[in-house]
This record gives sequence, C-alpha cells and structure tokens, in this order.
Amino acid sequence: MDAAATVARAAFEHAGEMATLEYGRPAAVLGAVRLAARRTDVGEPDRDRIAATFDVDPERVVHADELLATYLSPPADADEIRSLRRTLIVAQEVLAAVERGRSAGPELPGSYLADAAPFLLARASSHLDARTDCEYPGLDAAALRDHIDRLEADLELARLGTKLYGLVSTEN
Repeated sequence: MDAAATVARAAFEHAGEMATLEYGRPAAVLGAVRLAARRTDVGEPDRDRIAATFDVDPERVVHADELLATYLSPPADADEIRSLRRTLIVAQEVLAAVERGRSAGPELPGSYLADAAPFLLARASSHLDARTDCEYPGLDAAALRDHIDRLEADLELARLGTKLYGLVSTEN
C-alpha cells in the first residue's frame, strides 16, 4: 500500500487544488486514493464504504477522482499492460532457472507466457547456434536482472501514465 500512498499523494499534490476547490478536501483526497488504487492494482476501495467512513457524498468522490484524472495522462491500455506483465513474468522465470543453474528456461511451449518473451525463452533454451554451429553462451544473470528492472519500470509507467509516473519518480 506504500506505493499506492505515494501515487495518491503525487496525484493530489498535482491536481488536488482544483478538486479541493470544486468538491472539498475530503472528496479530493478520497478521489486521489481511488485513482491511485486503480493505477497501482491494489484494488479500488468501494466508493460507498469510503464515503460513509469519511462522511462524504460518494458522487463528490467520484467527480473529484475524474477531475484528478483529467489533469494526469492516462495509463496505457489494458492489452499493453498485460503484455508487459507477461513479459516480466517470463523474464523472472528465466532468471530463476538461470540462478538455479538450469540450462533451459521454463517449460512453457504453447502457453500464453511463451509468446510474451520468445527472445528470452529462445536464448535460455538454445545452446548451439544452428547457423554457425558455435555454442551460444546463454543468459547472464546480472544482465537479466537489469532487464527485469527495466521491465518493472516500464510496467509502472504503463499503469500510472507518464505524468503521474514522472511525479512519483521524482519523489523517490
């Protein structure tokens, strides 16, 4: 929830003044929480429940959320986010195999994950280059960790949107 709190704070600080003037501070803060929960995949809190807990009109919370979202760039589409997530999972599986000393990557033929990062599976599974008959060195665990770090940042950017990602990145 720490990441969601950081995202909510950044969203509120960026566009919260407008939402606060229009819908009041409690609604603006709760709108920022809803927006952050959606974009960080922590599960959006029920609007009626949070409104009752904080004694705020749920419609004002929804409108504040929508107003905040208009000042922030949208997240990537769901297909792009899913594709990045699948690629990240495959890369993590390949890294786990490499770290265990397995010469082959995860056994995923025909699965939707096998299509997510075919270059990693091919490199992890191949030991001989058919064109040159030279042994292929396989994957370097450190390089794979760096690649995973980049994929995680790409996924966060896709989920948050560019403006919110930039705000959160500068806070960290």
